[in-house]
Amino acid sequence: MSSKEPGASVSDSDRDAILTAVAAEHFAMQGVVSTSVNEQQARASMFLFSVSGALVALGILAQSDKFLLFTAAIIPALYLMGLLTTLRLVDVGIESLQSLVTVAKIRKYYRSLGEPAGSLFEEQLGRWPEGELDSGHVIGKILGVLTTAASMIACVNGFIGGAGIAILLYQVARTSLTVSCLVGVLFAIGQIMIVYVYQSWRFKMIARLAEERELFARSG
Repeated sequence: MSSKEPGASVSDSDRDAILTAVAAEHFAMQGVVSTSVNEQQARASMFLFSVSGALVALGILAQSDKFLLFTAAIIPALYLMGLLTTLRLVDVGIESLQSLVTVAKIRKYYRSLGEPAGSLFEEQLGRWPEGELDSGHVIGKILGVLTTAASMIACVNGFIGGAGIAILLYQVARTSLTVSCLVGVLFAIGQIMIVYVYQSWRFKMIARLAEERELFARSG
């Protein structure tokens, strides 16, 4: 299969057509990134609003004899909603990163057009994977993953699930309060760790694409 490498000799008409297509793709990818951010905000807000409303309802029914029944119904529903929200947030984040990889590839082509394009589309001034000012570089990969929207929702959802297990153990299994709380906390930490591993695995898949195409900024 033959293909023209960036910087290869092309006619003026071909270059104009390529630049038009590339500019359109660049604009489309930036739109995907913007849409991804908006969707993350919307889904996270929807879940947190649901949690807030459920906590208010639990507070109102705290002294009611129907409290345990209501809790048994609402906590599994919230936990399932949080789990699905977390998975979708990871997918949306990956879609955004995939778009950024395409943008980096387009910027790499821009730089092949010669001066002043080489300085205008400098690698270090680009977004991930070209630049080095993303959270993974600034605060480290671990905190970079732990501060995503998916991790935030996973944290809240983990403690919702942990609280449900603690209540179940304490009220139904008659386990001591200390043991019930400890099991609930361990459950929450376990879920956060699972989501962290899952996100890292997905992120590495996208990073591998960028690395294979030599899109990471060259240090020095």
